[in-house]
Amino acid sequence: MSEPIVKHQLFDYNEQIPFQFLAVPGNAEDTSGVEGLLCNHWHEELEIAYGMKGHGHHYINGECIESQPGRLVVTNSEFIHSIIPDQSLRDCPEIASIVIIVHPRFLQENFPEYQHLYFTNEREMASPGVQAVMQQIIAYMQQGEAETYGYLRGKSLVLMLLYEMCRQGVVERTSVDNVNHQKNIERMKGVFSFIENHYMEHIPQSYVAEKFYFSTVYFSRYFKRCTGLTYTEYLTDYRVQKARKDLLYTEKSISDIALDHGFSDDRRLILAFRKKYGTTPLQYRKSKKQAKDGSKIT
Repeated sequence: MSEPIVKHQLFDYNEQIPFQFLAVPGNAEDTSGVEGLLCNHWHEELEIAYGMKGHGHHYINGECIESQPGRLVVTNSEFIHSIIPDQSLRDCPEIASIVIIVHPRFLQENFPEYQHLYFTNEREMASPGVQAVMQQIIAYMQQGEAETYGYLRGKSLVLMLLYEMCRQGVVERTSVDNVNHQKNIERMKGVFSFIENHYMEHIPQSYVAEKFYFSTVYFSRYFKRCTGLTYTEYLTDYRVQKARKDLLYTEKSISDIALDHGFSDDRRLILAFRKKYGTTPLQYRKSKKQAKDGSKIT
């Protein structure tokens, strides 16, 4: 029996405002509500990211796009995507990017042509028109959302941005749809769902490749193309991220956390954790606890 494909429905809406503006800090991994934007996921919404600080990498349906200040990166509906943030901003609480999430209902009602189109990232979306609208969106996020009927201003800004994006790069869906590529993308959705549900188990690359009808060699290449990481790197990174949450929100021992999240022993967790975060799990837990206690005192 095949694994169910888990769609990451990250966003909630009210009936009046079918879009969201999210401010993503440099330390997004430690920020509730936006950390889910980083890992591989997909959803029916259109996602637009505007770089404010640093140089991260977006992986979208196997394509790697570098983000930089002043550039838009667009993820179309149902595209697999993830973000590898700029590691130099790991401890930076300042805003690194603005992410705009647009619900399909808003697109259907205001931009019905989108069902036949894709936005592309082949040309850098950094025109003066894009810049002008984004500055208005940033101002709106700072003060406009609290205005009476502020949602009307927000709606107009989203439409203005879509207009500028259409001027920069949009193509017919049929011109970019490749049947084999789309089949591989659908299978990769299954792979990521499988990892999400079984990461704590022993799931070697050869087993996962065979399960989803890839040859091991092709799967190895295609996985790195989709994520920027090898399968082993991705699985280890996913386990470390899950372990990190237990360090923050539970009192479990390091050994128990390691075993709960797929590591054969605490030594392997410590090595992987130090490689990613530059510190040991125990030191990380202590530093976050001290920072939290310090903020309570002030």
